[in-house]
Amino acid sequence: MGIGHLSLRARLAALAAAGSVVVLSVAAPLLYRDLSGALSDAITNELEIRVDDLDAGLNDGPVVSGSALVTAQVIDATSGEVLSPAGSEPLLTASELTRASRELVIINRPVSGIGNQARVLARPIGDFGAGTVGAAATSTQPLTRARDRLVGILVVAGPTLVAAVWISAWALAGAALRPVGRMAREAATISAAAAGRRPPEPASGDEIAEPGRTLDAMLDRMESAIARQR
Repeated sequence: MGIGHLSLRARLAALAAAGSVVVLSVAAPLLYRDLSGALSDAITNELEIRVDDLDAGLNDGPVVSGSALVTAQVIDATSGEVLSPAGSEPLLTASELTRASRELVIINRPVSGIGNQARVLARPIGDFGAGTVGAAATSTQPLTRARDRLVGILVVAGPTLVAAVWISAWALAGAALRPVGRMAREAATISAAAAGRRPPEPASGDEIAEPGRTLDAMLDRMESAIARQR
């Protein structure tokens, strides 16, 4: 059965549900992008703070920020040796160190001691003299978990919201059309023997009441015509 054969009530409910699907299709990706971007920026900002601490000559090495472990190093850009904490395995490869000696570098890749999901931020610093690079790394697993949770929420909440909109629209359309149905049933029982009988006009005074007023006027005209013919 095509949508054209559905009742007006069903068509209105289907239209409302379709509209909610369109809104969700636009809003869900935007929400995912904004939340993911905000969390990603927070991780990057924390790494920038750690590198700024290195540049200011403050403590280096691993520190806990929130629930994430942040590892920071000062690396000699020429030799690749970790100056502080001395003897540590470098966070940067040779090619990454070369780039970081000239500009800010942000890399997402596995890092030994942190895990397969990690982010490294590095840039030139001046506290240890020319040719030194400050690097900081931390896990991006909190970002991945937050993204997964958001996707799960959207998968569950999306269909639930659409169903709620459909049910609400069905109920509202039924309530709005109920006076029209009463008028139609009453009009079907009116005959010439019941002169002056009229369908109940809705007291709302809105668009639903307009068909009732039109029907009353039509019946008045019909009764007048019948009276003249008699």
